[in-house]
Amino acid sequence: MTAAAQTFVSTGWAGDGFPILARITGTDGDPLQQADLTSITYRIRPRDRSEADRTGTLTISAVIFDTLQTGDWDTGKDASGYNFRWDTNGTLFPLPKDYEVFVYFNPGLSSQKTLSVLRKNS
Repeated sequence: MTAAAQTFVSTGWAGDGFPILARITGTDGDPLQQADLTSITYRIRPRDRSEADRTGTLTISAVIFDTLQTGDWDTGKDASGYNFRWDTNGTLFPLPKDYEVFVYFNPGLSSQKTLSVLRKNS
């Protein structure tokens, strides 16, 4: 079973990376921790489907925090913070076009969580 995707929009320049920050929670509403996950994978594709998808795996300990973080986070809108941060590489977004980014959080036997980001390049 796959949980509904959380979708965010980011705007930037072709060839520039950007951070993706989110609070990813389990079915109980608590933020996921490193031990809750068996893998994190991603898929990036241009919205016009003119290029092949880019796929890969993220290192859990590099992108998941066991305690909520607030650095670079808009605490005026949400004081709780984030537990996922991926500083994407600009080579993943080489052309001035819109890209879709999907991040899949795989917690083993329970349902997969999906984070969806629309990257608008100019």
